[in-house]
Parts: sequence; C-alpha cells; structure tokens
Amino acid sequence: MITDFLKDLVDEVYVADSGSSGLQVFRQKGADLVVADIAMPGMSGLKMIESIKKIKPSVKTIITTSYEETNYFIDAIEIGVDKFLLKPFDRNVLSKTINELASNILTEKRLQMEEKARKLAEDRLIESEARFRLLFEKAPESIFVIDIPSSKIVDMNTSAQNLLGYQMSESEDLYLEQFVSNTSWLKTSPGAFAKTIEMQIYSRTGENIPVEVSYNKIFFTGQDLCLAIFSDLTERKKSEEALNQYKNHLELLVDERTRQLQNTVEKLENEIRQRKTAQIDLAFKVKIEQVLSSISSSFVRLQDGSFENEIVNSLALIASAAGMDQACFFTLHENSSIIDCSFTWSTSQLSNKLFIPERFDLKNLDLAYSKLSSYQSFVVNDRSLLEDAAIEKKLMQLYHFHSVVMVPLVSEQKFSGGIGLASIPRVNINEDILFMLKIAGKVFLDALYQKATSDELIESEEKARALLNVVPDSIVLLDAKGDILDINEKALEILEQDLANNQRINYFKLFPEPNQNARQQIFQQVLSSGRKHSHFDTLNNRSYDLTFYPISNKNKEIDRVAILSRDITDFLANEAAVRNQNYFLQALLNNIPSPVFYKDIQGCFLGCNNAFLQAFNKTSYDIIGKKICQIFSQESCQQIIEKDKELLATKQIQSFELKFPFADGLLHDILINQSPFFQSDDSLAGIVGIMIDISEIRRIQYELEQWNIELNKRVDEELQKVEKQRQMLIQKSKLESLGQLAAGITHEMNQPLTAITMGLENILFRLQSENIDKSYLENKIEAIFENIHRINRIIDHVKTFSRDQQNVRFTKTNLNEAIQGALMLLSTQFSEQNIHFRLNLHPEPLYFMGDRFRLEQVVVNLLNNSRDALEQKAQNLGHNFDKNIVIRSFIKNDNHIGMEIEDNGTGIAPELLDHIFEPFFSTKDSQKGTGLGLSIVYGIVEELKGNIEVKSELGIGASFVFEFPSYQNVAIEKAK
Repeated sequence: MITDFLKDLVDEVYVADSGSSGLQVFRQKGADLVVADIAMPGMSGLKMIESIKKIKPSVKTIITTSYEETNYFIDAIEIGVDKFLLKPFDRNVLSKTINELASNILTEKRLQMEEKARKLAEDRLIESEARFRLLFEKAPESIFVIDIPSSKIVDMNTSAQNLLGYQMSESEDLYLEQFVSNTSWLKTSPGAFAKTIEMQIYSRTGENIPVEVSYNKIFFTGQDLCLAIFSDLTERKKSEEALNQYKNHLELLVDERTRQLQNTVEKLENEIRQRKTAQIDLAFKVKIEQVLSSISSSFVRLQDGSFENEIVNSLALIASAAGMDQACFFTLHENSSIIDCSFTWSTSQLSNKLFIPERFDLKNLDLAYSKLSSYQSFVVNDRSLLEDAAIEKKLMQLYHFHSVVMVPLVSEQKFSGGIGLASIPRVNINEDILFMLKIAGKVFLDALYQKATSDELIESEEKARALLNVVPDSIVLLDAKGDILDINEKALEILEQDLANNQRINYFKLFPEPNQNARQQIFQQVLSSGRKHSHFDTLNNRSYDLTFYPISNKNKEIDRVAILSRDITDFLANEAAVRNQNYFLQALLNNIPSPVFYKDIQGCFLGCNNAFLQAFNKTSYDIIGKKICQIFSQESCQQIIEKDKELLATKQIQSFELKFPFADGLLHDILINQSPFFQSDDSLAGIVGIMIDISEIRRIQYELEQWNIELNKRVDEELQKVEKQRQMLIQKSKLESLGQLAAGITHEMNQPLTAITMGLENILFRLQSENIDKSYLENKIEAIFENIHRINRIIDHVKTFSRDQQNVRFTKTNLNEAIQGALMLLSTQFSEQNIHFRLNLHPEPLYFMGDRFRLEQVVVNLLNNSRDALEQKAQNLGHNFDKNIVIRSFIKNDNHIGMEIEDNGTGIAPELLDHIFEPFFSTKDSQKGTGLGLSIVYGIVEELKGNIEVKSELGIGASFVFEFPSYQNVAIEKAK
C-alpha cells in the first residue's frame, strides 16, 4: 500500500525488507531520498542511514517509528536524519514531508548545475581572453587601444610598436597626438560598424607613414575606449602610383594607335558587318560536338611532352569552329587575379598580339573581371557597344578585335582561370560557342591539374633520390632475402658495384665471410623482432657503425630492412687526437706555477693543475666532482660562489681579490681571474680560472700607502704655511694701500668736520645775539649729525677694509658697490693729482658670490698701478697730458658678470705680460713697490672663482678685464 502511494509522488521507488538489503539496493541503484523504519530485521534503520550517509552525504532521509524514546531522536540527529515521523501518521503528513525534501533536493541540484555552468562560463571567458590576447599580440596589423577623453595609448601590440618605433615600456606616456596630427575622428562616433579612414602618421624617427585606420568605440571597465587598427599603406601606395603610371602610359599608346588606325578600323567594321551570317544552324552544333570529341580523345591519349602542343592544337580547332582569329586558355595564381600560365593560338596576322598575356592582372579589365569573378561569361559581340573609357574597348581597338568572349573556369568553388576567343571581324557569339568553351575549358583545366600532380610526384621522387645521394652515409634497402632493392651513390662507391639493368644482387655476398655472417645474423634478428639493431665492424682497414631499421608493409608485416652504414674511421682518429690534446693541455696546466682550475656550470670541479693541489695540500680525488663549499669552509668560499653566479649570468671575463686560506694555515691575498668557456654549440659549459698569490704585492702596497699618507701630511703642513704667508702679504698690501690713502681719507673727513665746525659757530653766534628759533636750531643740528654719520661711514669702511681676514667670506655681493667703495677711498687723492675717473656702471645691481672687501682690495691695487703708470707718462709728456681711468661693469651672458679697469698710461711691454702676476715682479724702482700688488690681485680673483684678461699696448695704456660667475648661476649649480 505504502509503495503504491510513494510511486504517485516520485519517479522511481526501490523497496528493501531489511537494513542490510536496503544498503545493498542503495549501493546498486542510488537514490535521492531514503525512507526507513528504526525497527528493521538485522541492521536497524538508523544504522542503514548512517552507512548510506557515508556513501552519499547529500542524500535526504526520513525515519519512521512508534518509539518515543529520546535517545532515538538524539541518534537520528547525530547521523543527520532530515525528518522524524512518529507512527501512526496519515498519508498527508508523509506526502507533505516527501514534497518538502524533494523540493530541497531539486533546489540543491539546480544550484549545483548553475555552479557548474558558471565555472564553465568562467573557463570559456578566460580562454577567450587568452585567445584575444594571443591574436592581439600576433596580429600583423598595428592595433592600438586608446582612451578617448585623454587620447592616451592604453595598449598596443608588437606590430604597432614596430610601426612607430616605440618600446612597450615607452607606451605608458604615449598619446595619440604624438604621432597623429588630426585626432578629431577619435571624438566622432563611427556608428554601428567600424569606420575606415586614411591618414598620415609619424614614427618616432619622424618618418611619414600612410596608413588606413579602422576604428570602433568600446566601453570596457568603465572607460570609453577606441580600438583602432592601423594598416601600413606604404607598399600599396607605391603599387597604386606605379599602376597609374602604367595606365596613363597605356592610354597614351592606345589613343595614339587609335588615331593612326581610325580609317582602317572603319573599313574593317564595314567588312565585318557584311560578313555577318544567320544564326548558327544544326551543322554548326555538329561541328562543335566533333571538336569537343576530338579534344577529349586527344587528352585521353596524351603522351609525355605533348601537353602544350595538344592545348594549342585544341585552341586552333575551337577558334576555327567558332570562326574567330584568336583563342586562349589561362589559369590564375591561387587566391589571386594575376595570370599564372596561358596558352594562345592565333592566326598568322596576330602571331605577336596577345589580348591576355602572362603575368597580366585581370583586375585591370574592370568589366571582364567583375563578370568572370562572379562566374559569368564576358561577351562583347561589338566593341562599339562598350563605353569609350572602358579598358576592354581600348585593348580591342589596339588589337583590332571587334568581338571577344571569355568564359570563367571554376575549380573547388573558386575562380581558377578562363578560356576565351577574339575576332577581328564582328561575330555573333551564341550559346553554342559558350557551351563549347565551357566543356573544352573544363577538359583543359582537369588535364592541367592532372599533369601538375604527376609532375609533383616525379619531382618528389627525384628529390628523395637526390636527398639519399647527398647523405654522406651509405644507405641500402634489402628485401626479406637480403637482395638489394635500392641503394644510394655512397653505398655503390663503398661496395664498388654497378647495379645496371635493375639486376638483383644479394647484399651479404658482397662481403668477406666474417662480415657476411655477422651482418646477416643482425639482419635476421631485425626481421624477427621488428626492432632496430646497431652493429660495429671493420672492412678494408676502415671502421663502420651500422644501424639496421625494420620496415613494414601495408599489412604491418616486416618484409624489408634498411641499413645505414657510417664510416667512423676519421671520427675514431679524431677521438684519439682529442685524447692526446687533453694530455698535452693537462701537462701545460701542470707547468703553470699558479693554481689553475676549471669547473662546470653547477660549480663542480672538472680539473685543476698540480700547483692548485700543492697550494691546498689536496689530491685530485679530493677536488674532482666536488663543489668548492665541499672542499673548503663555507665562510672562505662564499665570495667565490657569489662571483661564480655573477659570471654565469653576465658571461663576461671576471677579476676580483679576496683573502683565502692556503695549506700553510695563513690567509693569503689572492687575485682570481676567471672566464666562461663554451661548448661547440656556443652553449655555456663552465668556468676556467687562475689564482695569483698577491700577498707580497699587497704588503709592499700597504707600505707605499703609509709613506704616501705621511708625505701628504707634510705637504698639507707646508701648504698651510704658504697660505698663512700669503694672507700676511695681502694684509700687508692693505696696510700699504691705507698708508698711501691716508691723505685722501683725511681730506674726506676734513670736509664734514669743517661743516660741523661752521654749523656750531653759527649756532653760538645766534645764541649770543639771542636771535635763534627752534626750527633753525633743529635744521643745523640735523646737518651736523649727517656729517657725523658720514665720518662714521668712512671710519667703519676703513676699519673693515683693513681687518685681517684669513679666509674669504662668500656672500651675495654687488659688484657696483665694491667698485664705489674703493673709489670712496681713492677719489679725493686721485682728484688732487688731476686723475679723472670715467665711471660706466651697469644700471642694475650685479650680484655674485664673493667677498666685497677682497674685491675692493683688487680695485685699489689696480688703481694704484694705473696712477703710477699715468704719473710716469705725465713726466715723459709734460703737464698738458690728460690722465684718465675708465671703470666699467657689465653683464657678459646669463652666467657671468664682469668689470674692466682701463687707463691711458705707459702700458706694459709684450715680453713682460706673462710675468706681471708673478710674486715680487715689478718694473718700478725698489723704493716705489714690492712687486706683490698684481700677484695679490691674481690670488684674490682666483679665490673668488673669477678670471683675468690683460690687454696692453706699450705707450698707449693697459686694460684689466675681470669675469665672475653671476649669483643666479651659482645658486643653480648649488641646487644641482
């Protein structure tokens, strides 16, 4: 009863009368839902469900029982029972419970199927992305992915990099405007389909490249992108230009020929019209059938070498039957419109005039090609019906043809060639002629393909034969009896045999008995086992390595054996020579006094010389086949291991030093020179190196370094003494200058002192007369204070100028202020000596990094020299001589400023110019100078990073030009 009820609810129901049989049924049939009673014969329902859950954890289960004990409920929950029904229960409860669990089962299955479908879709998406990336990178066209708002190149393939000359790493900062002048097309919508435009782009080297751009917009990962394909049109443009030139030339020829033959053409047209006859009658059809029958039979009986003649003869029959003057048959290059080969028959008057020559591109005949490529016949009964601009009409006029027909030939659903007729007079080309051309063309095409296949087979056999003959080894093919089936030229040469007239010779009988028996035994083993065997023997003082190969027939039976015999006499001799060479090299290594070693790319020693073994007190057994860390301590060899890795990576010769323990227990300074060595195929084989003990050299070098340190220390001390003396001389020069300027300074100070005295006297006079007011008194006192400040400034300037400065203090200094400061000290004194200053200072401040008072020292020394030169010249010329000094400041360029001090004194003799800056050099009397003035000037200018240039002409005057780095340039250099 319950079984029938359950069959109404589910698709399949399996019934068992015990727990063990229920478990067996589940294992055989499987189930989505199990309903069991706790009390069952043998195995209980709970035990059965527990076992089923181990097999299929997802199975849904229902337990029915009349027991109400709690322990049964707990056991059921622990093993994962889904529902627990207490007896008695009605069918509605059971039906509801089963429907509920069935719904859960279906939901879980649906989710599993959806999860499986999702994973499958993800796998396909990943595969699609990988395929797209492969196509993107390997595409021959240049592909760019462009961000539309910014015109930035997001991605480009290898072809695009090659087109523009950029690397992929450089594309991160590449924008469309960098190689395309007009980018407006990027902002326009191409519509539903990709749009194509032509433009010029610029490569990284500036080369103009014509391209055709096909682009479309895409929206991907939140970006508006443009996928653009750039096709290089350089070759196409060249071809189009060449074609246009050819067409223009051809049109000129046609026009010229047309004008010359116009009268003749008109006469021929009249004759053609007169020769038109009525429709081809039944006799013409019979004639066509006879022609086709003759053509078919001739190609059935076709002999070697007569193929071309048969086609030409057949074309003659076709042209004669149709009453036309020329017939042609042609085939095209595969997937091309260019004629591959053609056959033509013409009447004697057209022997040199071919309407369609070989290598001709049918696309040049626009009307004809459009018809033929769509598998339609091209028929022109009268050329006058064609438009004058048609190329076909011009060609027909050139060759005097009035009627032309071409029928397409199709092979494997492709336009593969054609057959056609041409006639000087007008001919009515009807369906019978078209039928004849179609059938004949099919016969020609089939015969041509059959001949090509036959030629390829013959050529393949000849190539195989040629390949066997160029093999340096001998090859022999034997049948099961040992008779020679085929043999190459090398084998014939060794066996000294001539297999003429295809005679069968037993291979083994050609050898002496020992060789015969041994080779025949191997031959039988190969026939019986079906496996190749190798064999080595000697013959006529030559050594041979033989390999026997089994060959099976179409029934997979071994019925032939190929023997490859290789003469290894020279190889064995070379092998012995290599061994001798190795002995020689090892002896050579052992005579090198320094340790020499060589090891493979894994770092294992392959060998070493005796000096290496003696240095470390090792034997060859201790070294060969081991790594350095297995021989010496890890600490000692760590640097060598790192250097080996570096050399294997760079493959460059290497030299380095380290300390390494020798057998004497001491750490030696060693120089290791090592280099990679390579195998015959240029692959890296290992490292060879030499250890040079430089411990003694390093000891001597250390002593030299100590001596050098001591020597440098002494040199520094002497330099400090020299610098101290130089500073003392500068200070002495300053004091001498102040002594010379004392009168001028006194005069400068007397002027404000006189003004102060007079002001005070005026105040006393007004006080005594009691005729003074506050305003007068304030004005006088203010004037007195101004003169006092003037005196203070002179005193401060003199104090600062005369201060002993041991080091230059580099500050931002105005060149003009330094010049004016020096003039303040000298102007009064020079004025009393009738020396006139012409000051031409730059209107803007000229700043440089320097010491103002050092520069004032330079100006003072030079002005003193100018004064002496002017006084000397005045003595020579008299009192009417005008003594002038010109001082200029200027900007030379963006990086330098300068000043020039020029006088019209005695000048400097040319032979003395190279000595004027030398210490203690002077042309004056010993009482007038020490010869240090210009030497100090040179030293100060050098400290200030400046340059001096002297221009002088004896008797005319002298000019000193100074240049200093501008403050702006110095600031930039410091920033750098």
